[in-house]
Amino acid sequence: MFNQKGFSKIAIIIIVLILIGGAYFVFSKKDKNIPAQDTENKSSQSKQSSVGNLSLDNWKNYRNDQYGFEIKYPVDIFLLNENTNTLSHTLNNFHKYSAKDGSNPELANDISIVFKKEMDKGCDWFETNLLSLSVPFEFKNIKGVKYETGAEGEGVVYYCVKNKDSQNVFLIERWFLNPSYSTNLLKQDDYIDSRKQEEIFNQIISTFKFTK
Repeated sequence: MFNQKGFSKIAIIIIVLILIGGAYFVFSKKDKNIPAQDTENKSSQSKQSSVGNLSLDNWKNYRNDQYGFEIKYPVDIFLLNENTNTLSHTLNNFHKYSAKDGSNPELANDISIVFKKEMDKGCDWFETNLLSLSVPFEFKNIKGVKYETGAEGEGVVYYCVKNKDSQNVFLIERWFLNPSYSTNLLKQDDYIDSRKQEEIFNQIISTFKFTK
């Protein structure tokens, strides 16, 4: 027969082993639950990081003597169409209308900036018909009134540039897409969110100047 002292030692060892086994079970189960969430969070952070770290270092100068203006823009982000004076950021894998009716197989732009000389009196029409939407703006070399229109996550902000006599002389359009249009936008690694779109636009327009 075991003496009482020997039995006590064995009982203590068994209890310790049970506690260790229980602790291992609890923590191993906890670890199994955490990685999926952590992986999801890391993936989300990675996407946000890739968008948040868009390079604004590589800038190029663009001058249009016909329209009499000059700007600088980040070539790592935008493609310039000189025929239409348009800067566009095209998504790698998102078709603008395919999510709704499949009518347009072309890749979508989440932000486009168009520069126009005010010749068709569009800004005058805005002042008459969209007065309630008007908001003053001012950048380094230009100022005027802007109007934002759109629905279901896509739209455009019209920047009507005025001269010193408060006449409309130039029009800048900022076309945009945001997640209200399609939640699939958030799944695009190269999608630029609304806040970043406006930030980049403001930086570009701060370089705008008339050349004549």
